[in-house]
Amino acid sequence: MLLAVWQWFSDTETKWRPGVLAPDEPLQTQLDQGDSFSKDGFKITARAKFTARVRVLSRENYWLGEWARMSPVDFAVGWGPMSDTEVLKSIRVSQSGRFFFWQADELPIEQDLIQRSASNWHMVPASSSIARQLSRVHKGDIVTISGSLIDLVRPDGGTINTSLSRLDTGAGACEVIWVESIDRVYK
Repeated sequence: MLLAVWQWFSDTETKWRPGVLAPDEPLQTQLDQGDSFSKDGFKITARAKFTARVRVLSRENYWLGEWARMSPVDFAVGWGPMSDTEVLKSIRVSQSGRFFFWQADELPIEQDLIQRSASNWHMVPASSSIARQLSRVHKGDIVTISGSLIDLVRPDGGTINTSLSRLDTGAGACEVIWVESIDRVYK
C-alpha cells in the first residue's frame, strides 16, 4: 500500500500556463582535461561543465542492476518550444529502457525542432542529498540542474559515455550528468 501511495505522489504532474517556460538551451563548457575519480566502483571522467533550466517531460526510476545504483533516475526534458504547455498538449512522451520516446498525431512544431529541444538525461547524484532532491522532482517541474557531463566505466569494464551535443538522436544521444545541484522553480 505504501508503494502505491508513493507511486501516486511521484506521478503527480506540475501544471503551468501556456508559453515557453525554459527558453534557453543547456550551457556546457568543454573541459580540456576532465577530472577522473571513483564512486561505488565506477570510474567517472568529467567531459564538460553543464548547467540547464528545463521542463521535466517524464521521469523514470530504476531499481535493479549495477547501472541503477549509480543512476537511479532518468529525466526526459525539454527547453525552448518543448517547455511550452501549448506545444506539449499535442505530444505524448514516454520512457523505457533508458530511452525516451515521443509521439504526436499532428505535429505542433517541426519534428527537427522537437528533437533539438528535448533529450533524455541519466542523472548521477553527487551526494545522498542530491539523490533525495532528484527523487522529489515531478513531471512538469521546471528545474535548474548544474554539474558535469561525464563518462563512466563500470566495475565490469563496460562504458557509458555522455553525449556532448544537443543535436544527436538515438542510441548514444543521452546526456550522463553528475548532478551537483538541482533547484525546482515554484509557481
